[in-house]
Amino acid sequence: MSRPFLDLSDIRTIQIDPTSKCNLRCPQCARIHKGKVLANLELTDLKMSDYDRIYCKEIAPNIKDTLFNGNFGDPAAASHLKSAVELILKRTNGTVHIVTNGSLQSKDWWRDLAKMLKGCGKVTFSIDGLKDTNHLYRVGSNFDRILDNARMFIASGGKAKWDFLVFSHNQHQIEEARSLAIRLGFAEFNLKYSKRYISENSLKENVIDQERVDGMSSDLKESLHVQKSQEILNKFKTWENYFQTAKISCKFQKNRMIFVDFKARVWPCTWVAAPPYFIDNASPQKISIERAIRGYKKDFNSLRHYSFKEILSHPWLHKRLTESWESERIITCARTCGDQIEYTNGFHQNSKLEILKNADKDILPTSLDSRIDSQ
Repeated sequence: MSRPFLDLSDIRTIQIDPTSKCNLRCPQCARIHKGKVLANLELTDLKMSDYDRIYCKEIAPNIKDTLFNGNFGDPAAASHLKSAVELILKRTNGTVHIVTNGSLQSKDWWRDLAKMLKGCGKVTFSIDGLKDTNHLYRVGSNFDRILDNARMFIASGGKAKWDFLVFSHNQHQIEEARSLAIRLGFAEFNLKYSKRYISENSLKENVIDQERVDGMSSDLKESLHVQKSQEILNKFKTWENYFQTAKISCKFQKNRMIFVDFKARVWPCTWVAAPPYFIDNASPQKISIERAIRGYKKDFNSLRHYSFKEILSHPWLHKRLTESWESERIITCARTCGDQIEYTNGFHQNSKLEILKNADKDILPTSLDSRIDSQ
């Protein structure tokens, strides 16, 4: 028998996409289609009134962690980020974790943020290589500015983590990047291995994206479980067939998490929240989710129209979502939380996190790391 996705009293972690604005054009980001920002993407931020509704008196006392990391924007681009952090720290007893490309805002801004988060939060800088490689994926980034901002944040008492998304073009720089992270004073260094060779276009085919696999070292292929992916395809013939049969164990439900997007819409997770905004109407993920919520009011999950409690009590989140895991499932649910392969690079199954020697383990919050890392 299915159960509600989450009751209001269950929630311990809130993940937020505070804005749809970003200064970069990362090729595989959800906001980018054929090298350009989605034409239908409204560039907007959450309002302070939205945060007031998110951290209402019924839920705020239970919140242990807030994660600013979404699908379409960089948190540092959000107009009200520091005011939102101040509100959260005042209303909850939890930590705040911000994930960013690090190349926005002034050094003074980073100094002030460090002082706000000292002892109760951290910032993850997503830096995928060194000066000659980071921009290959983080298109439009400024490596020197990123390091300047990270230095200021760390020097001002902030806890910083370096996330390194591993590609064939930067795999040779892992040790050099790790050494640089230590010299700069980062507390953590994390290698992330993503199944980016399983592309949207390959869902209905018996293939992996060979172009993304070519050039990988044998160690990288092993970390990315390329052989395991091929074995699944050999057994099920297509990814779509696998997704229709995989047993789903929801990460967000298990870890008592919920996701709020840049329009104050509540979703079960960050992954299900992305496809409704895709510009490609032929996307299997978009079709699947639109089918699942068809017939509901446009704003059925909007905190600007309903309370958190009302949204969680809505038929979709209360019952039909979890029922779909056994029947007419959402492709994104099976892809992200299917039992035979770990697709994401969060929750550490596809990550290698190292606590660096200069970390002060007595004062630095780490509770959120045991449940979710950046997407």
